[in-house]
Amino acid sequence: MKEIIEALASRIRSPIFGYYCLFFSTFNWSNIFYLLASSTSANDRIEYFIKNSTHSSLIFDPIIYASIFAITYPWVNLLFIRLTQYPVELKNSLNAESEHKLILQKQNLERLRNEYLAIKEEAVISRAEREVRIKSIDDAEIRNKASSELSEIRKSSEMATEDNKINPAAIISNYKQQAIDYRNKATNAKTIVEQDRLIKMADELDKKTRLIMANIPTDLTKN
Repeated sequence: MKEIIEALASRIRSPIFGYYCLFFSTFNWSNIFYLLASSTSANDRIEYFIKNSTHSSLIFDPIIYASIFAITYPWVNLLFIRLTQYPVELKNSLNAESEHKLILQKQNLERLRNEYLAIKEEAVISRAEREVRIKSIDDAEIRNKASSELSEIRKSSEMATEDNKINPAAIISNYKQQAIDYRNKATNAKTIVEQDRLIKMADELDKKTRLIMANIPTDLTKN
């Protein structure tokens, strides 16, 4: 009994059975409506249904149209899939391109922050070197005067940095100033090796400046 019920359930779930019921209702809708909605006796309604129905409307036409629909529907569905394939792929491509640009922008900003920190670290090292050079001055008056002037320069520089914190324009300005400082040091270098090293450092800062200006919107690089 269980096997029979499962077999019937499988037939009912079959697409062809559903299509058959659809077209059966289409070809016999008026008879079905009269059979269900009429207030006459059951015998009259059954007699009306039999009289106005044919083997063709009950069996052959629904089977033929259900078979045709079952065969053509997958092909029609495939056609629509093919028609929508290009716009769907184009949409996915645009989304991927947008995400790629966003990732690149985040990477550029991250590199910008890292380079800014590198500049600050280099400034700390340079400051320590200058402190050592000032302390090595024998004349106390000259040493105190140089220390005072250096403190004033640092104070004004820190105020400007605070006003332009994590600002691309400020970072570019720092890069340019660092490059100028390295070239000035190169002119006073004692050896050719030291001079070449300082010039290369200045060139590297110029290169970074151009890279930042190429990857950051123009309005962010203006003071």
